[in-house]
Amino acid sequence: MKSLLSRAQSKKLDFDFYFRVALCILIAAFILLKIISSNHNLYFDRDEVRKLLRTSGFTNQQFIQLTYNAEPINVNKLLGQYQVPCGDCKPKPNLSALTNNLEHPPLYYILLQNWLLGIGYLFNSKLFSTLISIATIPAIYWLAQEIFNNSQISLLSATLFTVSPYLFSMGQHVSQYSLWGALICLSSALFVRATRNNNKLLFTLYTATNLLGLYTHLFFILLIFSHGYYLALNRSWRSLQYYWISLSFSILCFTPWALSILSQREKFEETAGISDESVGTAPNVLGSFMNGTTAVIQTFWKNSNISLLSNDFVQNPLAISIAIFIFATLTYYICLRLERFLVS
Repeated sequence: MKSLLSRAQSKKLDFDFYFRVALCILIAAFILLKIISSNHNLYFDRDEVRKLLRTSGFTNQQFIQLTYNAEPINVNKLLGQYQVPCGDCKPKPNLSALTNNLEHPPLYYILLQNWLLGIGYLFNSKLFSTLISIATIPAIYWLAQEIFNNSQISLLSATLFTVSPYLFSMGQHVSQYSLWGALICLSSALFVRATRNNNKLLFTLYTATNLLGLYTHLFFILLIFSHGYYLALNRSWRSLQYYWISLSFSILCFTPWALSILSQREKFEETAGISDESVGTAPNVLGSFMNGTTAVIQTFWKNSNISLLSNDFVQNPLAISIAIFIFATLTYYICLRLERFLVS
């Protein structure tokens, strides 16, 4: 009987070892594929061009004034001058270009500016986003480890994120979303560990991460509020005190950008695509939401024969939402079953 138990335990250990090795190989293969593919995506969409123009230190008005002269424009000049940081640009023009779109906080673009100034190649801007998205993988592992306290589940979570469409999409796009995702995972992992130990140093790191997140994307504030809501539900009063200190300091440091938004509200609403009707009363907001949902559903049914690899699928919000829901459900189910298997 003992020999059978020892054999079963040894088989389980062998399975665990090979399972970890297989996941590590899969993660490494996809990371290598990401880095290689980032150098082959040479074409930018309109949104990426605008962001690279902003990073180069030129506003839209400056670009029009410098290039619109009724003469043919050399493509190499456009790529070389207006999609990399301008060496002759002083900090003031660069700052004005970054603050021209207040709905996009400047942290990602400042980092991208320094990256391009140090590297000097155009298409390494995509590599910058790729490296940031790859850095999210250990953050996902740490977050899962703090929640489940199981290395296999953590490794599986990191693997699922590595092969997810999100990593391939955001990692190949010149935008702040890759940095935003990395900071979300890092902030959540620090939050879980800090609240468990009530450690002042961890709460300090959590505050710094939240501040970086606020200067990356405005919606990061929703994550911070959700952390406070979690503490209030669990009545973790000691941790809640540290949380309020962290929240107050983060908001205080974010005040300059918030004041810029308030002082240029009309410009902010224009660039962010916000109208008075969309930010009006609650019935207006609810009506706009229902109308938009109905339009999306109608569009989805009209294109019900779309392929998973076509551009129609990528541009269809409802199809993407359904795919994300299915992916999240399968992820949760696999983690739950794996946890029960390991406990038993």
